[in-house]
Amino acid sequence: QPQPQPQTQTQTQTGESQLTIPCDYVVICSGGDKTNLLVSSGLDWVPMLPVRGYSITGKANPDPSKCPQNYVLIEEPIQLLITRLGDDVRFASYAEMSLGEDEVEKRIESLRRVVAKMFPNAFAEDETAVTWCGKRPLSSDGLPIVGIAHIPNVVLNTAHGSDEWRFAHGTARIVADLMCGRKTNFNTSALSLKRFLLL
Repeated sequence: QPQPQPQTQTQTQTGESQLTIPCDYVVICSGGDKTNLLVSSGLDWVPMLPVRGYSITGKANPDPSKCPQNYVLIEEPIQLLITRLGDDVRFASYAEMSLGEDEVEKRIESLRRVVAKMFPNAFAEDETAVTWCGKRPLSSDGLPIVGIAHIPNVVLNTAHGSDEWRFAHGTARIVADLMCGRKTNFNTSALSLKRFLLL
């Protein structure tokens, strides 16, 4: 991969303000709302949808009999992922391919009920628990999209879905190798944008 000349420019716009920045590469690490970034790059056709997920996070009860101390995955009655974050605990669930916002409160309440039933004393203080709803970009085959785009100086690192933490370090290394002209230790063909060219 030849190193580009530092003559590429990217524009960022907030409201009526626009800034042009000279750069060697532009890395697109878009979240669930990919529209603006990818459309402006001519990649509005990429098969990727925002998958909505939910979580409840709060200070964990230090009693190990009342709150899980490690990573836990529960399959029934709903898929529930439990993660310890230092002194906090996070309960996450659901994956919705939906653009509407009307069901958000119902899902949050459903998750609250499941957590309260399975782990009624998981939180040290109930009022510290914070709910979250966000959109995670997911490709049509479930794998991240990583590599050089159709524009030589544009690098994609997106569509990790709900496995963003699992994939993050590996895909970041691929991006760094591409930008530095190094041979990567990963087989990147399965992650390349080219796998969608027949769509």
